Amino acid sequence: MEVVGHLYGGAPVIKRYQAGTTISTRGIQILGSVDAATDIGMVEPGAKSTAVNQGSQVGINLDTSGTIGATGVTAAGILVSVSVRPDAIIKAKMSNGDTSDTALTIQSCTAASATGVIATTVTTFDNGACWGYDGANAGEVRKTDDDAGSFSINMPYAIASGDRFLAVHGYPCSVELTNWECYDLTATLDQINATTAVTDMDNFATFDLICGDISTNGESNSYYLLIANNHLFGSSSIA
Repeated sequence: MEVVGHLYGGAPVIKRYQAGTTISTRGIQILGSVDAATDIGMVEPGAKSTAVNQGSQVGINLDTSGTIGATGVTAAGILVSVSVRPDAIIKAKMSNGDTSDTALTIQSCTAASATGVIATTVTTFDNGACWGYDGANAGEVRKTDDDAGSFSINMPYAIASGDRFLAVHGYPCSVELTNWECYDLTATLDQINATTAVTDMDNFATFDLICGDISTNGESNSYYLLIANNHLFGSSSIA
């Protein structure tokens, strides 16, 4: 994940904080510490699939820490740089599962739809996103209202048999659950597991999507644009 801008413009604010756990990957969700008995520093890496505590998000880290332990570390080794503005726009790659950089599945529909209302036999996600990979609707994205390729608003052009599509969980501005459409992370915490059911994680609100098509190898180059939810320095929501 990386910060690519801010809702209100201006420069990033970057702080150096003491890591309470070894942070070995750049571009992950950083949370505030809770209890000195377990969180021995200032910040902690966010978990892959555990709900964020209310008001605990700090930002996205720009570098890594040294090995963290209760004894035997130097001052320089415990510090990590974090982009801390609560209005940061966070670009997070869509991955097809728990392993980062796994390409999304390209699916072919098996029947034409003159009205563009369904991509037949394409597996979608209820309240998720689906977009054209090639064909007349390449790059066009719509919300899906079941797991069988039905669009909540029809595609702008007729769908031909053999047109291919990509589908993921989540949709911009969607508030289906208690707070936002929130996401599980991949095992290395730096991308979004786009095919795991959206749960009430309280971690991110969906600002927008970057939906790549065949011209950009969209299966490997599609992204969420996210805003941190429950941010420590300016919560966007209260759980």
